[in-house]
Amino acid sequence: MIYGFGGAPDGCGSRAILTAGPGGVLYGTTLEGGTGSCNYNGIPGCGTVFQLTPPVAVGDAWTETIVHSFTGENGDGAIPWSAPTLASRGVLYGTTGNGGAFGFGTVFEIKP
Repeated sequence: MIYGFGGAPDGCGSRAILTAGPGGVLYGTTLEGGTGSCNYNGIPGCGTVFQLTPPVAVGDAWTETIVHSFTGENGDGAIPWSAPTLASRGVLYGTTGNGGAFGFGTVFEIKP
């Protein structure tokens, strides 16, 4: 195991594959957790986009950074099912299943 999620405000329910970035950094999404006010499946939070940075020495701990915590409010998405795609200019793209202007999901763009 390189990282264990702790729920809210950390992520919870990572189901998508990971996306590899420069320097061995990994990006992913969680369905729940984060700081949003959603409460899907009885777990607080609307999901996250996270980054795992590898340790300098093999066997040391990886570092998790929450890149974005979805709120499901004011047009923001909620419950990201897909893995983020890393574009050549360093921007992450992905989708959410809920939230957005009409409540039916979003396509997001996030710069880590």
